[in-house]
Amino acid sequence: MKTLQDIKKIAVLGAGTMGPGIAQTYAMGGYEVTMWTRSESTREKAIASLKSQLATFAEEGEIRAEDIDTIFGRIHFRLTVEEAVEGADMIQETIVENRDAKAALYEQLAACVAPDVIIASNTSAMNIFEVVPEKLLPQMIICHWYAPPHVIPLVEVVKSEQAPQEMADVAVELLNGCG
Repeated sequence: MKTLQDIKKIAVLGAGTMGPGIAQTYAMGGYEVTMWTRSESTREKAIASLKSQLATFAEEGEIRAEDIDTIFGRIHFRLTVEEAVEGADMIQETIVENRDAKAALYEQLAACVAPDVIIASNTSAMNIFEVVPEKLLPQMIICHWYAPPHVIPLVEVVKSEQAPQEMADVAVELLNGCG
């Protein structure tokens, strides 16, 4: 199982409503972040959102203006799930609240993710533990961020019955470290 010290790279799957703010928070926490989105247009919107959010944070004194490029430089975009999760120590899923879409994504993850990678869903409306393949349950947690995620410092963390408590504890430590 990954410890906090093992986590260097986080994959954020989904670049719609929640993904950019979550990616920004992880990047501001010092983590390398790879974002996945299926479309070029969503990717471009996410990039614009990230740049705007970081500029606002600098204007409000939350970060130094000279750190914007460094923080933004920690975030990389990929157009396939496999590329996005390659080398990731933690995965944060933020895709649409659609059972079929989530099931399809988790089937992809089951085929390409090592068993020690922490997988977190941002779901708020469904029991994700009924959706993911059984193989992933020992590494599955929920990290449900409140919106907007880069502004509201509140994340619910829930583990699957099969995941060890230490996994949820590592996630809480990581989130606290990101503010």
